[in-house]
Amino acid sequence: MKTWVKKYKISKLVILTILSCSLLLISAYAISSHIWDAPVTVAVKSNIPYIKVYLEGQEVTSITLDLVPGSYVALSLAIENTHPNATFILNYNSTLAEVTDKIWDKWSGTWPMRIYPGQKIYTTYYVKVYSDCPLGTYSWTIYLYSTF
Repeated sequence: MKTWVKKYKISKLVILTILSCSLLLISAYAISSHIWDAPVTVAVKSNIPYIKVYLEGQEVTSITLDLVPGSYVALSLAIENTHPNATFILNYNSTLAEVTDKIWDKWSGTWPMRIYPGQKIYTTYYVKVYSDCPLGTYSWTIYLYSTF
C-alpha cells in the first residue's frame, strides 16, 4: 500500500475516508433494499354480511404481504354476493392514506359496482410501496360497503 500511496500522493486518511463512505453507502442500500421486509397487513371488511372476498379461492378477512421498498403487487381477488335475492351497489374505501403516504393502493374496476345475487366479480387489488418508504409494520383496512 505504501508504494501506491507514494506513487499517487494520496494520504492514508483519504483512502480510509473513501473506503468508509463506500461501506456506509453499501450498508445503507442493503438495509433499505434487502433487509426491509416488515409485514404489511390489509384487513378486508364489509358492512354487508353477504359480501365475501376470496384470494386464491379462499375467503379472506385479512391479507398479509411481505413487501420491500419499490415493490408493486397485484392481487387477484373475487368479490361474491351470497345473498339469495338482494342486489348491492358496492363501493370501497381504504384507510391507507391515514397510515402513510409512502404506500399506495387501488382496486381495479369501475366503482361503485353493482353485484347481483350469487354473482362473483373478479378484480385486482394493487399495492405499491415507494422506494423511500421507511421500515415499519403497516396495517390498514379496505372497506366494501353499500348504502343499500
